[in-house]
Amino acid sequence: MQHTMRHHGVVKSVRESYEDPEMADVEVEEPPTAKQRAEHAKAAKGAGIFGKPNGRRHTHTMPKDTASHFAVGDAVEMEHTLRHYGRRRKSQADGGEREAEKGKED
Repeated sequence: MQHTMRHHGVVKSVRESYEDPEMADVEVEEPPTAKQRAEHAKAAKGAGIFGKPNGRRHTHTMPKDTASHFAVGDAVEMEHTLRHYGRRRKSQADGGEREAEKGKED
């Protein structure tokens, strides 16, 4: 099973990874959603907050030679692919049905 998501954003920082000196961390911020903009506007109206709302931030670790192609302010597209290998155990597959049957017996 596989699920792929695409996100658009802007590079906010490129720095050396703390865990491995051969790798770099690239931080990317997505544009704020309509809900985030509305919440920011509501909070800013009463508290006198200025500026723009922030979107979600993601940090991607990659080799330094790959990260050298990114600069702060670059517009990027991120693609996340989640893959599931293996089979689900039978107890997990029909767990919801068994719980419903237990409720009927009581």
